[in-house]
Amino acid sequence: MIGDGFDVLTYRKGRCRCINEPRFTRRRAELDGREVDYLLHDQPVRCLNGKLRLRQVPRLCDNGHQTQVMASRWDLSDIEVAHRMFERWRQENFFKCMRVKSSCNALVDYRRRAGGPDPDHSQSRAPRVGQGDPCGPRRARQARAPMRRCRRGQP
Repeated sequence: MIGDGFDVLTYRKGRCRCINEPRFTRRRAELDGREVDYLLHDQPVRCLNGKLRLRQVPRLCDNGHQTQVMASRWDLSDIEVAHRMFERWRQENFFKCMRVKSSCNALVDYRRRAGGPDPDHSQSRAPRVGQGDPCGPRRARQARAPMRRCRRGQP
């Protein structure tokens, strides 16, 4: 995949070995017109039994939590890798909250409508979340979770 020109930027889920705090370095830069300040460490890691070599850029938060960012780009600085990952999360959270606050989900309705635009399809109906799907109730709860967080003012 990487050989085909795709770049990887993700975070490492699950448990992994934490990096000792003294190994982190404070990095400051102005990126995209904003000042950013992170405690970062940069190291190569091997995945898939050594077949995949990635770059791990852990970020240390003030409360001691470490977020492990994984990337395939070696030409970027460590702060650029971390900034791109956290900006991506910021955009995702923005759109999750906007979906709730602007009621975008109310604009699309899958219920049957008599006399729809196409008479042949007026009685067709797409399944609602949770119907005919063994994982449906769980998916419905997961779909509602961002709405509850946004109502409480959390991203």
